Amino acid sequence: MMKNRTYFPFLIESIGALMAILFVLIPAPAARILNIQNTLITAGGIISAFAIAYLSSKIFALREERADRQHEINILSEKLTLFRRLLYYVMTSDKFRSEEKESDLFAAMEKICGSSNWQTVTAARFDYSLSEIPEYYAPCNKIAQYNEHFNDTGISIQHKNEVSDILTRIDVKYKSKEFNGSILSEIASEFHSHYLPMLERLTLQNTGIPDSLTKIFQSLFIIMISGVLLPIILQSITVNDNLNIYLTLLFVWVTSMSLIIFLINFYNFLMEDVHMVKTRG
Repeated sequence: MMKNRTYFPFLIESIGALMAILFVLIPAPAARILNIQNTLITAGGIISAFAIAYLSSKIFALREERADRQHEINILSEKLTLFRRLLYYVMTSDKFRSEEKESDLFAAMEKICGSSNWQTVTAARFDYSLSEIPEYYAPCNKIAQYNEHFNDTGISIQHKNEVSDILTRIDVKYKSKEFNGSILSEIASEFHSHYLPMLERLTLQNTGIPDSLTKIFQSLFIIMISGVLLPIILQSITVNDNLNIYLTLLFVWVTSMSLIIFLINFYNFLMEDVHMVKTRG
């Protein structure tokens, strides 16, 4: 794929230069210009109609895929919020606070948990951006390396039920388990190696418009302008033969180049789509 993409610009430039030379050296006679304009309008209209129909269906499919990914993002975001709330209950327990407040472990928890008082608001929800997610990797890794047991008795009594509920909602395998340092370390490790990378990847996929799709729209727009709109306008006004020939051949050249670029971008878009399908499969 990379070799093809490196080769494409040279191909486009070569074809464009050859067409420009031919149009300058042996331009079509004035008698054929009207037919060329009509052909250009017809071809541009057909290509545009086909492309718009396909892209419309593809955009609808992409929207459905984004909705599915957003559902997964919401689940992972909720898990991350629960983990942050869990750390808050650990940090605010008297036993842990007295033993670990000055340690790097406490600093790592504080980095993930945050300094505001949202943790006690059970309805609090967060959407994590691509700039925020990477900030949690190193602190999670630090907590994952913590192997000393922190017994369930270290959690404040009023928070024990909340902690039990959080553990179950993060993963059902923790249901009815006694909270301790090993579980905390295991959960942090899962976020570092699994949950955070997945959340980051899905968020990235749901951010912005695919570059290949944007390029397709750009080349399609030029095709519609130079291959349909401008030739129609040219037929609607009176110009001398030389200018008529020059403008028509210019429109043919621009439309042809845009069509080649459109086909290349369309090919790249299809290859990316096939690659994504294989990856999902």
